[in-house]
Amino acid sequence: MHIYKRLISYMMAVCLFVLTASAAAAYTDVYNDSYYYESVMRLGDLGAIAGYDDGSFKPDATITRAEFARIIVSAMNKDTEAKSTGLISSFDDVPSGLWSAPYINYVSSQGIVAGYSDGNFRPDQTISFAETLTVLMRVLGYTEDAVGYFWPNNYVDAAASVGISTDLYYGVNQPVTRADAAVMLDRVLFTDIYGEEDKTLIETVGYTMLKDMIVIESGNESQKLLSDEVRLSDANIYTSKMSTPLTTGQYADYMVLDKNGYLVATKVTGEGTNKAAH
Repeated sequence: MHIYKRLISYMMAVCLFVLTASAAAAYTDVYNDSYYYESVMRLGDLGAIAGYDDGSFKPDATITRAEFARIIVSAMNKDTEAKSTGLISSFDDVPSGLWSAPYINYVSSQGIVAGYSDGNFRPDQTISFAETLTVLMRVLGYTEDAVGYFWPNNYVDAAASVGISTDLYYGVNQPVTRADAAVMLDRVLFTDIYGEEDKTLIETVGYTMLKDMIVIESGNESQKLLSDEVRLSDANIYTSKMSTPLTTGQYADYMVLDKNGYLVATKVTGEGTNKAAH
């Protein structure tokens, strides 16, 4: 069983390494009426998460501390930096040859994830609800000076105050599912950095945000555009690399462009100003 668990972790790591925004696809076990559907698909398009070789995502499976470290590095767009500078480990159970070592060591060096008092990181241990929220809030720039020093209530309460854990009901020590980890990470990407007004995390990791956009024309509905093109309400035409098609009249508080100018994600938060398209 121990060998099997390591094999599964390795398979996931391989999936995460090869995923690109253009390679994101539907999963066999993620349905469009699931509460986590949009989060999972959006993070797949952004290259932050991936599924398994059999086409599944396994939304109800738990997630390990090593896997979550890898996902956080990818969400922060720091893969290259982690692999080039994160090989020296301060943890007894994270040897340099471990697939997750660069990611664990990087998030540790940034003060995002901590180990245990015995000198171990416990990479194969499932990550708890409190640990997940702590990591996510630290990614947003929250420290003990901002949230207080009584862990885990400090980070759990702070996460609730900015909507990261809304409608997710866990005990602090309960392991989170892959689906709910995706939901929380998705929310974090579109949350303002601590101390910054109107500057979301995703804007700090190499993406450009188009706010209050309406799809004026979609190539999958009109022959005037290529099948992967969309015309937005700013009058510009963009090539979409999203795994789900956009439709005419669709509104988004945020539409996300990658460094190449491709449309890679869209999100409705309900906070935008252009409500006419809802």
